[in-house]
Amino acid sequence: MIAGAHPTVKYDQSLIMTVPYGNMDGDVAVGSLDLLNPQAKLTELAITAKAAEGMGEKEKETWAALPHASFDLVVMNPPFTRPTNHEGSSHNVPNPMFAAFANSAQEQKKMSEATKQLTAGTSAHGNAGEASIFLVLADRKVKEGGMVALVMPLSLMLGPSWEDSRRLLTKNYSGLVVLSIAGATDEDSSFSADTDMAECLVVARKAKPQNNRATFVVLKERPAYPLLGASSASQIHRLIAAKNIRQLEDGPVGGTQLHFGDDVIGQAMDAPLPDERIWNLARIADLSLAQSAYQLASRNRIWLPGMSEKDAINFSITVLGPGKTGPIDRDIDGFTPKKEIRGPFDVVAVKTGSVPTYPVLWECAGSAPNGERALSVSE
Repeated sequence: MIAGAHPTVKYDQSLIMTVPYGNMDGDVAVGSLDLLNPQAKLTELAITAKAAEGMGEKEKETWAALPHASFDLVVMNPPFTRPTNHEGSSHNVPNPMFAAFANSAQEQKKMSEATKQLTAGTSAHGNAGEASIFLVLADRKVKEGGMVALVMPLSLMLGPSWEDSRRLLTKNYSGLVVLSIAGATDEDSSFSADTDMAECLVVARKAKPQNNRATFVVLKERPAYPLLGASSASQIHRLIAAKNIRQLEDGPVGGTQLHFGDDVIGQAMDAPLPDERIWNLARIADLSLAQSAYQLASRNRIWLPGMSEKDAINFSITVLGPGKTGPIDRDIDGFTPKKEIRGPFDVVAVKTGSVPTYPVLWECAGSAPNGERALSVSE
């Protein structure tokens, strides 16, 4: 698609490679993640690319010519699989990240160990999953001054397991642009056509940032066709070049609007990047809400849309104290893949007229008259 958008650009070399994955005659390969190691072994077995006209030696040269910090542009839409088996269809799989092609449990374990060695000391995180590893790969392969353009889970912006990844982008990249979609569901918030996971797009240049800020864009919906996406990208590019984007610190006037014809298709906002916290300008339909929240948290004043600055209400805020997150549901009521007890309790429905031993609110739904379904936990 990139080549088609620039038909006058000529390429001296191009190659599509299928990389080894799984058991390799006693050893294991982990697919594209082997590129994290610049000294990967080059054997006849490891070179599995399909090339015409006897290009085997050329393939070896190409693989060897993929050193770190060598690419002008790295574009990725990596897999989002996590090594945990919490998802329903993967509850009996030891490591879903390496379960493709019917790999055995032992092979999955070896591949997991190999990946841990490759990612030691990096920003990759197990709970963040495979996408965080591919972010490390992109960072290693792009050269100084080069660009990365990535499709990532929305949890990159909001998830605690992605904190080191956010720090990597904040400290090593400039001109950071992060796009999300203000969809009602995860599927509506996805840029990909074949996934029901909420996603974000990340575009940045590898260079020490001049300031600790980024451009956050929230679209109303996924672009329905290429022209709409291209128009959005062009507007964002022009606004950044002209430095004509509203800031989070402004009053609650909303972001700079993106248009397609007479329709507003999204908003853009320039905002600071916190070092240790989440990037919370994600999936917000009206960015004036974020500006009001900023005034509340950082300026100790209530300044709502429609109010003038002189009418803003100043007040004091005090910290109540640190909170603590309770156990995940699987640690209350659950089993491991080996049917070993993980949670010490059973969750059972409350019987009419009975009093539960340990009353808890397990889930909410609209099926009961009061809108809630109460269940109890008993030993």
